[in-house]
Amino acid sequence: MAAMSTTSQKPPHANALALARQRCGLSQARAARLLGCRARQKIACYERGERLPQLPRAMALAAAYEVPVEQLFPDLWAQVQRAIESRRRTLARTRKPTYVPHPNATTVLALYPGMRKVGLAVFEALPAR
Repeated sequence: MAAMSTTSQKPPHANALALARQRCGLSQARAARLLGCRARQKIACYERGERLPQLPRAMALAAAYEVPVEQLFPDLWAQVQRAIESRRRTLARTRKPTYVPHPNATTVLALYPGMRKVGLAVFEALPAR
């Protein structure tokens, strides 16, 4: 017989669904009916973190439990935020100059002193100092 682990492992998709459902005073069966599911097993799978609901179902859960979807899936939300911030930093380092086509160079340079002409009616933003 295999020994049981003494440390509790987080399910693959940890969430706050059971707590939100209980705060609404719903059983799994009633929550399933509210969401249009035939059986409570789908709700149980979501709550145990065995499966992630598709976006429309996640939104329905949020509406049914009257909480924002990011509160139902805080770990996933934090993971998404970290990924976006990382990509933002990468994009900021690799930002290309902004090109603005305009037929009248004198007007552009007069209106936008932070621009310089780089081609026939093409301008780029000067780098910030």
